[in-house]
Amino acid sequence: LIPGIIAIGIVLKFLLPHTGRIKIPVIVYAFVLLLLYWQSAGRLSAAFTHSALSAFVGSILFIFSDATLVMDRFVKKFRSARFLVLTTYFTSQLLIAYSI
Repeated sequence: LIPGIIAIGIVLKFLLPHTGRIKIPVIVYAFVLLLLYWQSAGRLSAAFTHSALSAFVGSILFIFSDATLVMDRFVKKFRSARFLVLTTYFTSQLLIAYSI
């Protein structure tokens, strides 16, 4: 849980000054992402299986995809953002679906 809190805390530190009226929804969504990470890490620690590993890696990629998207949209545009967002998003969805 601590690595997830640190990662989401870093993203929020850069993001929140740029969110204006939507600060609360952004914080709530960050908490939901933290729960996703926490549950997948818990599943992996309970049983180290291909399925659990797939869910864990998928959750990390999903969080990375969302973090890249919001940084590009709210903080600073960068050239490879779309490529990074789409590749990590679709890979995360594939891995999460595979884990079921």
